[in-house]
Amino acid sequence: HTFAQSVQTALLQNNACTKDNTEVHTFSSSSTGGGNSKNSGIISHSWDIATRTTSGQNNVKTFAETFSTLGHTHRQIDIVQMDCDINSNCTSSLADWFHDWQEHGVLVRQLLVRCYHIPPPDMFAKLQQQNYVVAHYEQTKRSYYDYTFLKLHPLFFET
Repeated sequence: HTFAQSVQTALLQNNACTKDNTEVHTFSSSSTGGGNSKNSGIISHSWDIATRTTSGQNNVKTFAETFSTLGHTHRQIDIVQMDCDINSNCTSSLADWFHDWQEHGVLVRQLLVRCYHIPPPDMFAKLQQQNYVVAHYEQTKRSYYDYTFLKLHPLFFET
C-alpha cells in the first residue's frame, strides 16, 4: 500500500468518506501521472509541489498553481504530507505553503512531515505561529523523523 492508499482505506473503513465524496491526490514528477484510477479513487499528478523559488522548473508547480489547476480554492484539505530532505529548507517551504494556502482560502487540518535529518527548531516555531501542534512524533529505524501536526483553533493558544 502507498501512503495515499492507506489513508483512503482507513477513511473508508471508518465510514468517514466514500469514494464518491473523497479525493486523494498524489504528486510526483517521476509518476506517469495525470490519471484517475476509478478503482482506487486515487488521482495521480505528474508534477512535484514546489516553493516559489523552485517554481518554473519542468514538472513542478507551487501549491497556488496546483490549487488553480485543480479548482481547489476555498476548500478544506484534511491531510497534506511532505518530505523534508537534507537538501531542503523546510521552514522556507512551509512559509511559502502557508502563504499559498491562506491566499487561496485553503484550510489544511493535518500536516504530516517526514524529516530525513533532525528538523530545525524554527520549523516548529513557524508551525505554531500557524496554530499547528505536534500530535504525534516517531523516529523510525532509518533515523527519519515523522511528525503529525494538527491545526487548532487560535483560542487554544491564548491560555
